[in-house]
Amino acid sequence: MSIDANKAIVRRAVDELFNRGNLGVAEELYAPEYAAHERRFTELVRAAFPDLSIRIESIVAEDEMVSTHWTCEGTHQGAFLGIAPTGKLSCGPARGRSASPAEGSSRG
Repeated sequence: MSIDANKAIVRRAVDELFNRGNLGVAEELYAPEYAAHERRFTELVRAAFPDLSIRIESIVAEDEMVSTHWTCEGTHQGAFLGIAPTGKLSCGPARGRSASPAEGSSRG
C-alpha cells in the first residue's frame, strides 16, 4: 500500500470511527483480529465523550508507519477508565502512531 493510501486510512479512521461513531468501518480499515479491539475502544471513548471531535494537525508517513499529531475535545458525560463523568469539556493535544492499518495499530 502506498504512503498516501496509508495516510488516507488513518484519516478515515479518525473521521468515521471517532468523530462520527461509524463502528462498522473498523472491519474495512483494520485486520480482523484488530478490528474488534478498535470497535470496543471507540465505543468506550464515545460513550464517555459523545460529542468527541478529533482534528489531525499533522500526519507523516514512511513505508508502512503513519504518525499523527492531533487535538481533541469532548464533554466528559460518561464513565471513562474508572473516572465518573464530570460534565466538563476536555481537550488537548496528543500524538499517535500506527503500523500498517491492515496489520493493526498501536497508540503511543
